[in-house]
Amino acid sequence: MAQDGQTKKADEPLQPGEEPSDVETEQAVGRLDVSPNATPNKTDDPTEEREDRHAADLYKHERIRLFPIWLRLIVVIVLAGACLLCGLVIGYGVIGEGENMWDALDPDLWYRIIANIQGD
Repeated sequence: MAQDGQTKKADEPLQPGEEPSDVETEQAVGRLDVSPNATPNKTDDPTEEREDRHAADLYKHERIRLFPIWLRLIVVIVLAGACLLCGLVIGYGVIGEGENMWDALDPDLWYRIIANIQGD
């Protein structure tokens, strides 16, 4: 509240325990439409309503994809496989200090690894 003749600006926030003045309350209520049947921007003219619907229909069109979904799935699977192979080669040859990094792609190496895991 404004004290001793001081006026409060409309954009100043209220202090704790301070109540809005009557003018501020009327301004706030004036900004809201409280009537129960209020429909903003609605007209009773069916011609305008049809034109609005027609204009909205013009923007609705079927989306044409550059890459079909089935092609996207194939690309993702191929890229995942390529990443797996690159990871095997780098992991075995560089990080694992294998003799030849391309030995990671040799099936005999994997048969030996599986045999060691199974305890044969």
